[in-house]
Amino acid sequence: MKKSLPVLVLGAGIVAVGAIAFFTQSPSPVATSVGDADHAGGADLSRHADVAPDKPKQDKRPAAPLERKMSIESVLTSDTRLIALSPDERDWLARHKFPSHDELNKAKSVPDDQLRSATTDPYAQTLWGMRLMERGRYMGAAAVLERAATRGSIYAYEQAAIAQLQDAKASGQLTTADANVFRARIEVARILGDHRAIGLVDQYLPNYNSAANARAVQQYTTEFMRQLGSSAQTQGITMGGPDPRPNAQLWADLQKLGNSGGGQDLTSVYDL
Repeated sequence: MKKSLPVLVLGAGIVAVGAIAFFTQSPSPVATSVGDADHAGGADLSRHADVAPDKPKQDKRPAAPLERKMSIESVLTSDTRLIALSPDERDWLARHKFPSHDELNKAKSVPDDQLRSATTDPYAQTLWGMRLMERGRYMGAAAVLERAATRGSIYAYEQAAIAQLQDAKASGQLTTADANVFRARIEVARILGDHRAIGLVDQYLPNYNSAANARAVQQYTTEFMRQLGSSAQTQGITMGGPDPRPNAQLWADLQKLGNSGGGQDLTSVYDL
């Protein structure tokens, strides 16, 4: 049986300060590891991977979100972080620079250099980091994804946490501290607004004991939020605040319906 995940309570001041870096743009990237460093002055990649890097950026997404139907089972077995159940949630995903499934598929045909050199494009850096993850270069991936996160991508922050955990697993020496760090980073993503991030704990640490490690996770979470706030102050970033993802209750209702035999029922989703 999956263990319930307790909500960690942090002071409002810590949360507000820590959230700054994810709701504004960061002027300076995080350094990558040796071998994964970007080329200085690389051209930005467009929002979509099929646009050449020397062309002006264009957002080809429709002005009005495209509605389509999916079975509840298909929704719940997908990466729900990339799915919007309403136009407002679709806008939230775009605002926090989540890639679409279409972009992830198109990125497979983009050359390495084109993604790597787009140093100031959080979408391209997210795609580059995920490509490094696929190749087992987890720490290099984490560094790239953290850079994308400083430019406003909550999704990249979540993927960086996954990359770090996968590196620990690959070494064969996954410790309780490694697990607690992952849980804390996912908690940061939740505080920043993404309620779908919590599902990553059961996905990647199915036997994790949240209750036994709650104190350690809270300490890590507080520190990670402090680091984000400190980075924002250092870079002169304007203060912002958490931006809750819409439809928390709708997602909970969908999960209940799926668990009670309604998996083949259809629900509306809105594409990025």
